[in-house]
Amino acid sequence: MSASAAAPAGYAPGVLRELIDRFDSHVIDVPAGRARIRLEVTDGDSWDVIVRGAHAWLEPPVEDVQADALLSADAATWGRVTRDLRGGMDAFRRGRLRVRTNLHLGVGLLAATSGITEPGRLRFESVDTEVGRLSTMQAGTGPPVVALHGLGGTKASFLPTLAALADAYRVIAVDLPGFG
Repeated sequence: MSASAAAPAGYAPGVLRELIDRFDSHVIDVPAGRARIRLEVTDGDSWDVIVRGAHAWLEPPVEDVQADALLSADAATWGRVTRDLRGGMDAFRRGRLRVRTNLHLGVGLLAATSGITEPGRLRFESVDTEVGRLSTMQAGTGPPVVALHGLGGTKASFLPTLAALADAYRVIAVDLPGFG
């Protein structure tokens, strides 16, 4: 939907602006140093989050410019995401919040705009190794638990596991080379 489409009164981009105002560049891993992430309000406007280095801002979508990731939800779900990251993760698991194209950027943006500042917060990092760069998703504190996916999986498969174990463990989910 275009940025000029009708949205619920007082909604767009207010709730989305609240998210972006909390942007923490230390939580998201943007491999190219810049990204365009589309936030679609299925019953309202769409907005693009432009990430450049440590900064993020909202812009109306540019026609014929594809976003690196797409997050899509109705206005009520975006409101819950703004109030509570766990609510956002629950909406993701239940299919009310969809993340398409690049889960690493999409879920990374949710983590980076959660407002959570504790050491065990959800965060994304890349690690350079001898075989190439590995993308990780981490949450929690305590003894480390490494989650390795099987064939056809990605680190995003472990979102429910991270949520379940992060209160007691530091969970590190890894995208193996060639995946994610």
